[in-house]
Amino acid sequence: MRKINRLLNLIECIEELLTVRMEYERVQASAGLQMKIAQANQKIVKAHQKISLAEKKCDVKNTRSPVSSEIG
Repeated sequence: MRKINRLLNLIECIEELLTVRMEYERVQASAGLQMKIAQANQKIVKAHQKISLAEKKCDVKNTRSPVSSEIG
């Protein structure tokens, strides 16, 4: 009977470890996704800055931009 109880305790411990491991991996995946989103946002900001600079130099006019309405 002791061996069965020990085995049951070990199974419970293993189950808990697996649960913690799965949660850890989920958090890691979420952090990776957040990093990719942040990188994409940085690229968008850089692209917007380049467009704004071009608009100020009158090289390009973006009809949806407030800067183009000031120029035109």
